[in-house]
Amino acid sequence: MDTPLNVLIVEDSQADFLLVERHLRKNGLTVDCLRVSDLSELTSALSDKDWHLVLADYNVPRLRFEDGLALIKSRSRDLPIVLISGSLGEEKAVELLKLGVWDFVLKANLARLVPAIERNLRDAAEYRARRLTEQALQESEERLRQTLEAAGVVAWELNLATGEIRESGPVWQLFGRSEGFHHPNRETFLRSVHPDDHDRVRIRLSGKIGDGETFNDEFRVLLSDGTIRWQTTSGSVVRDEAGQPVRILGIARDITRRKLAEEAAHRANAALLRSSRLSVLGEVATIIAHEVNQPVGAAKNYLQAARCSVTDPRVLSIFDKVDAQLTRTVATIRKVREFAANRTLELRPESVRSLIDEACAIGLLDAAVRSVSVTTQAPDSLPRVIADRVQIQQILINLVRNAVEALEGAAQRHIHISADVVSSGVEISVADTGPGIAKDVRNRLFTAFTTTKTDGTGLGLSTSRSIAEAHGGSLAAEDRPGGGTVFRLVLPPEESAHA
Repeated sequence: MDTPLNVLIVEDSQADFLLVERHLRKNGLTVDCLRVSDLSELTSALSDKDWHLVLADYNVPRLRFEDGLALIKSRSRDLPIVLISGSLGEEKAVELLKLGVWDFVLKANLARLVPAIERNLRDAAEYRARRLTEQALQESEERLRQTLEAAGVVAWELNLATGEIRESGPVWQLFGRSEGFHHPNRETFLRSVHPDDHDRVRIRLSGKIGDGETFNDEFRVLLSDGTIRWQTTSGSVVRDEAGQPVRILGIARDITRRKLAEEAAHRANAALLRSSRLSVLGEVATIIAHEVNQPVGAAKNYLQAARCSVTDPRVLSIFDKVDAQLTRTVATIRKVREFAANRTLELRPESVRSLIDEACAIGLLDAAVRSVSVTTQAPDSLPRVIADRVQIQQILINLVRNAVEALEGAAQRHIHISADVVSSGVEISVADTGPGIAKDVRNRLFTAFTTTKTDGTGLGLSTSRSIAEAHGGSLAAEDRPGGGTVFRLVLPPEESAHA
């Protein structure tokens, strides 16, 4: 061996020490040996050097063998200890092997010493390698556990034959239990599943997942306090050599927040749609009332002129009935206009950043599919605005969707949404890199029924301007430098307290 073998020899006899040392070197071992004969020397030697091997005599007057053995084992579990003794009974040898001695050799038969050393060094190397592998595995499992807990993910494995479940990760968090909780088997897990989802999940966990070898599912779990949480799980079937399903491996995580957000978004969409319909209805009602009032007024004038040339009481009676119906029509139109005009705004201070973020979440749903890039710039330091949240979102969503549609076929497809303080309030701008507004449309852009879309109503922008003005603000459009259009919505800040 090129590298000396560090050998610690527990021996009170210097002659016996030299005998063992010469024997090792004579048999081809390069060794660096040190003799110790009491507990103090042993303690010091174990601290001073890394030893490859300990050779120990059982009978050392100043060192009880069991004490020395315990000290060595406490310092290094995988340090080979070979007992060298003049005589040792079989029962004592078995007892010492149980205490941690690796091997023993009689002084009268040192021919066994080198083979015993080589065998035990190999065993020690294998033991250290196995221990390092186990340590690495434990560290890997611990990192996985920490990762799963940080991500809120549970990894699971189901034995289809026994129903046994093995789980890693924050199971207790997903199921509202105390830390360390796990489901021992499939039936225990199924008892946590909401009754409405129970049958579907049970079929999934039976290995019957339909086409393919994997599945994704969302289901509810019912906590002990009656709380409902949503989970999503993905699984993959593992089959044996005969092709029969034997295990399912999967991961699960809590998606309750996402589900609640989806429900909130659904409610917001419904409120927005309802508000949009009412706004359009009011706009249409106002336009129709205005247009109908003119011919009705003309008809009443003609009727009054006709009275001057008719004296027949029967005809005059008919004229009176016609006049009454025209008066009724005017009253009905007035009521429609009042209904459209008297819709109460639910004004309160709103965050500009929040208004933009929520409008973008809905208005930009297909932006990525259309290869449209979007940037926003709305500092949190902006003052809040006085607004009916739903109606202002209606304006912003309309502007954002119009911008996305305007970029169809454009070479550059970019939308920039920003907000800043201006003299009249807080301005929210939506700028696109589209073709801009055609000249024949520009002057009537906010007039009802003006549209460039084949399926448009032409009421979106006119309704949006009406809403902005009802808030005490404004909505305008202008050309964007370099091409495109900028729409500017101005709303009164909180301190103005517009009513």
